[in-house]
Amino acid sequence: MVDYTAASGYKTDGSGRRQYVDRNDANGVQGTYLIADDRNMDRNELVNAVRAAGMTLDGQNHEQLALAIQVLGNIHPWSKALSDAVGGYWLGALVVDGNGVYWTSTVGANKTVPGTTGAKWKSLFDGLPQLSGGNNLSGTQTVTNGNITSNTLNGSTAAGQLCWGGSAGGQILGRGTAGTNGPVGAYLYPIEVVGSFVGGRIQVQGYGQRADVDFRLLGSGAAVMLFGGNQVAYLTDVASAVSAEAKLRSNADTTLQTNITTEIARAEGVESTLQGNITAESTARAAADTALQSGKLSRGGDTTTGIYTATNWAAVSATTSTVNGVVGNWGGYLTSRITGRDVTTSIFSWENVGQDQGATIQIAGYGLDVRYTFPKSGRLSSPAGTMAVTADLPFSDPTIKAQVFTGKTGVNTLPTAFSSIIGINLTPILSGTPSDEWFIAGASANDGKSITIYGSTYNFYITVYGRY
Repeated sequence: MVDYTAASGYKTDGSGRRQYVDRNDANGVQGTYLIADDRNMDRNELVNAVRAAGMTLDGQNHEQLALAIQVLGNIHPWSKALSDAVGGYWLGALVVDGNGVYWTSTVGANKTVPGTTGAKWKSLFDGLPQLSGGNNLSGTQTVTNGNITSNTLNGSTAAGQLCWGGSAGGQILGRGTAGTNGPVGAYLYPIEVVGSFVGGRIQVQGYGQRADVDFRLLGSGAAVMLFGGNQVAYLTDVASAVSAEAKLRSNADTTLQTNITTEIARAEGVESTLQGNITAESTARAAADTALQSGKLSRGGDTTTGIYTATNWAAVSATTSTVNGVVGNWGGYLTSRITGRDVTTSIFSWENVGQDQGATIQIAGYGLDVRYTFPKSGRLSSPAGTMAVTADLPFSDPTIKAQVFTGKTGVNTLPTAFSSIIGINLTPILSGTPSDEWFIAGASANDGKSITIYGSTYNFYITVYGRY
């Protein structure tokens, strides 16, 4: 075995090692003799390392020791000789037995034999799944860039486990197997969540997409159908939902009626003033009608014929301001007039700089001026208010509420703050003949507490939809 030299003339250094000393006759230093044991020990240990690595000795190859170190660094079979030589295997040492099983030492100075009774070794793969079969995997398992294929995939009998039956199906010949071209096919197989439901699934694949339709029989005896993971409703379900919504609407109507009553009381003063203006306007209109009477057509059966005249489209500027919310441009217009009648229809475009764009149809006749506005960003509006759409029908979400109040251009605070605002509806409170600005009004939500109205100086009835 390897040891420090014991030849005559050695010197012990500060680490307790017996070291060679050079001969120095001038100073009377003998030096250390070179003896056969030292040379043989060095050479034999080197040779043993090369042979242990399974290599044939080659005096011309000066890299054999380096290669032997790499080979011997691998995991080797358990060796009694090595165990005795080092006083037992160290903690964490790795060995392999004759059956190819890897073991790791659980203690230091371990002289026991792996696999025997009472041995201080454990299998290197204890606690890890054996993928050769019979695995019991828990948690989420992910297969990356691969497929799992089986005629039948069965879950355990524990409640909540999903069991898959063998599938029946096929693919359309000539289609691809990947990407946007395929595969194209359909499959049918039974499914079960133990203790919850049994059923069948139709699965359709194609163009890189997949859709599932489930037919389930629940433990309660109820039959349900799911498409894309969403349950399909029956007519009875819709009737129940409508009944619940009707009750919710009734409660909301009561609240709304209270708000309307309050608003009517506030508006009565405004209406009194408005009535005075209407009376004055009626007097003026009567005088104008008398003057125009001779030019009117007989209403007893005469036929009216519309003559259409048009001007070229041109940029007619109401203001040159580019501030957001200010009317920056009015487009040229097209006008049609009924011959001999004071009845016209016009269409023109407009823009709120930085806010919105749109078009307006204006109908004038019998002393009235009605305008229907089509904004790019919102709904059709008229003097009667913003037009309703299908989505305004009874809410399917009972958490959506509405608040009705009045306000004007600028920031308007809600009576009660919402956590989020879903929609805003504006109805102008008109007085006399409307000006050219109410129909381009818009609104935006600042947060759940307030909204901002822009593009008009009118007062409005405001309806805000949101959730508390």
